[in-house]
Amino acid sequence: MTKENSKIRADKFIINWTESDFKGAVSPVTICNFLGESAWLQAEELGFGYSDALRHNQFWVVLRWYIKMEKYPRWQDEIIMETWPRMPEHLYAFRDYNIKSKDGNILGKATSTWMVLNAKTRRPEKLELVKGLLHTTLDKKSLAENARKIQIPENAGSAGKIKVSYSHLDFHGHVSNPKYVEWALDLFDSDFHKTHFLSELQLNFLHECRFGNEVELFISHKDELNQTIFAKNTANSKYIFAAEMSWIRM
Repeated sequence: MTKENSKIRADKFIINWTESDFKGAVSPVTICNFLGESAWLQAEELGFGYSDALRHNQFWVVLRWYIKMEKYPRWQDEIIMETWPRMPEHLYAFRDYNIKSKDGNILGKATSTWMVLNAKTRRPEKLELVKGLLHTTLDKKSLAENARKIQIPENAGSAGKIKVSYSHLDFHGHVSNPKYVEWALDLFDSDFHKTHFLSELQLNFLHECRFGNEVELFISHKDELNQTIFAKNTANSKYIFAAEMSWIRM
């Protein structure tokens, strides 16, 4: 194993029945779940994961994802999720991914941006967790660009409201990030999903959303193949998340 490869974690996932959509392909929501799982596993392995953050009275939050898919695996396929941490910049940490088939072909790539928050103040803090572990980072980008900040469009139309309930919540008691992807995908009907392939997904996670909150979704169509979707908390008008979705007609 080369020095570079020793810094890359590779996790195997087999696509099961519940992780596939009605076309028999893995759901983009499942891809997001795999990204989070591999990130958690390697962070714990390297010494700056969830349990390590707790000792510093801190916790990790993912701020942005950028996912670019060439092909979605199908039910019963085995995939390899490769991940590695990149060099932090100021208060930001970065993690990249290669999504591969069992025989090593690239199915997709992704990059994510993270931050450490103080558990009490919810304010950003310096990355002391990784300061002494910079030897574990890899100067290698999966995608040419980092996940970018999404501009909220002014001409978006309301796409409905959702009341946050039990099934939306994660281990921390707020809406899980992949659930936002699910909400965005649900804005398109079955005919659209039958004839379109989600090739690129940019995501910004802006504020926490908890049990009982009411969320209003908005969608702006740049054209048939490109949309911006975002959500507001109806109680305080804070933006919850924003997504840019790019499709290919099949």
